[in-house]
Amino acid sequence: GFSEAKTLYGILGVKCWICKGDIKIDKPERPAYTESV
Repeated sequence: GFSEAKTLYGILGVKCWICKGDIKIDKPERPAYTESV
């Protein structure tokens, strides 16, 4: 399943924790748009 999160992370954030298998979005260290995937 895939979900679109309307957050700072956005879709990148959702895909990130899906790949890691961990659902822990407590404190975003930096916005997703800063990260290159």
